[in-house]
Amino acid sequence: MSGPSYPPWLLRHQAVVTDETSLRPPLKPERRRRLSVYDDGVNGQTQSPFFTKLPGELRSQIYEFAIRPTNPEAVLHVAHCYSMKPLKLVGTKHRRCRCTSAERNLVGFMHLCWGEIGRPLWKDNLLALPLTCRMATGATGYVGGDALHALHRAHPEYAISALIRDPAKTAAVFAKEYPDVRVVQGSLDDSDLIADEAAKADVVLNFAATSHLPSVKAIHEGLKKHRDASKPAYWLQISGATLLACGEIASKTFGEPPSPSSATYADLDSSAIWAQAKQYPSRTVDNYIREIAEEEGGSSGIQTALLVGPIIFGAGRGPGNRRSIQIPELARTAVRRGKAWQVGRGLAEWDHVHVRDLSDITVRLVERAVQGGGADQGVWGRDGVYFAGVGRVSFGDISRRIAAAAVALGAADSLDVEALPAEEADKLVAHAGVLLGTNARCDAGRAAEKLGWKPQHQSLEQAIEETVRDEAGKLGVAKANSEL
Repeated sequence: MSGPSYPPWLLRHQAVVTDETSLRPPLKPERRRRLSVYDDGVNGQTQSPFFTKLPGELRSQIYEFAIRPTNPEAVLHVAHCYSMKPLKLVGTKHRRCRCTSAERNLVGFMHLCWGEIGRPLWKDNLLALPLTCRMATGATGYVGGDALHALHRAHPEYAISALIRDPAKTAAVFAKEYPDVRVVQGSLDDSDLIADEAAKADVVLNFAATSHLPSVKAIHEGLKKHRDASKPAYWLQISGATLLACGEIASKTFGEPPSPSSATYADLDSSAIWAQAKQYPSRTVDNYIREIAEEEGGSSGIQTALLVGPIIFGAGRGPGNRRSIQIPELARTAVRRGKAWQVGRGLAEWDHVHVRDLSDITVRLVERAVQGGGADQGVWGRDGVYFAGVGRVSFGDISRRIAAAAVALGAADSLDVEALPAEEADKLVAHAGVLLGTNARCDAGRAAEKLGWKPQHQSLEQAIEETVRDEAGKLGVAKANSEL
């Protein structure tokens, strides 16, 4: 009697299932459970003692699942049936087969199927699920890279495609840390490529730029293909807190405290934020997202969220840049000059957040998108604006802490902070007047209320000390004592 006939879609996995009988211990008759399912002419067989522990309704849902080998978006995986959480149907441990990166992504909902093999497995089961793609831009940047790390760590089952300008620079890191991520070589100027990739994705994360309108339009064009309200796509767009400082930027008012008339924006009142963006057409990307959210309102099948970053601190965990801009640049230039500095009077205030807490918002939004909910719950669209600040600080306070840390390291002789006009500051750090001398005060409430977000990482003061130490080390300044 000849052995089982493996279908073509399974042949590439034969390294895992070359001898299925060795994985099949004897089963007690009362623990055997079989069910044949049919879909597109494909016969599948399901058997596992795990099924006897599941609620009847849940078990029937699993039985109704069918393998679709003719579907190019079907992915095969090997999973241990006892390593699953029965109620949540989420794998906690899994053993991956050697296959292509796109095929290695899916370990998720517990549909245990054994298709067209002829012999059941007790220990291992093949898992076939539709491929759900996430497209990420800016995956080698500071914010996008850390978000990629957090998302991949939380959900290794997600199929992720990342747009990378120069894959050669990060090939080794991707191969080691993100073997499942499909790298797409291209830049933000490759509109056709971006549109094609967006058309394939269910979720798009754009961390690459806050002002590159052509790439944003390309994402929109791609997402509009084959979409409707019954099967929406989700789009998370990064923005910056300078959105809230447009008035000061226009009037070139830098380093001053918030005026009595200046607003503190709350993301639970998204209408005020959209009105601020609409008032300043120079915020092209923010206004483009606003138009989608307000005019289309989800009817096109595209649900948007705008994530507005404040001062972001902490070391990133991504495959490329792991360094922020504002605090590291203040620290670097202070150490290099031997003296800390500030823009003007240093009284301008921004909110701040650790990069890992910012990434946690991204993960929670993607999880909500995967669940397919939230459109009518204040998560997406017109309501979908998210601030991430956990505290507020003036740039003068930051510079004074940098000065103290630099003196402790022997990298500065004085605790004094030099006040520089914006024009001089811009020569030290690009756009210093805007990034280090404006007011951007925001109350973050939506992520906590709608997504259950709870920031939990280190204080800003500790991060400033660590940043000064890191920047001093890069510049070759020896540590003077052990106070830091």
